[in-house]
Amino acid sequence: MQLAPRLHLMNWLIRQGLTGLPESDLIRGFCERCRAEGIALSYGLVVIDTLHPIFEGRGFRWHDTETNQPESFVRVRPD
Repeated sequence: MQLAPRLHLMNWLIRQGLTGLPESDLIRGFCERCRAEGIALSYGLVVIDTLHPIFEGRGFRWHDTETNQPESFVRVRPD
């Protein structure tokens, strides 16, 4: 990918993140824009650690086709 499309993608990601766009929308928009620029992307996954006594982290998925997996999930700390 050339520099100009990368900068455009980074600027979009930063602007949307600062507006508070929901995480699932953020990953969807990022992955779709990567595909539009010619990146052969079919699956995206982002996992965010949390400082919580029960929840270990939150995750967000994007697929280029319909699946039965949820867009987001929560990881619980093992006992």
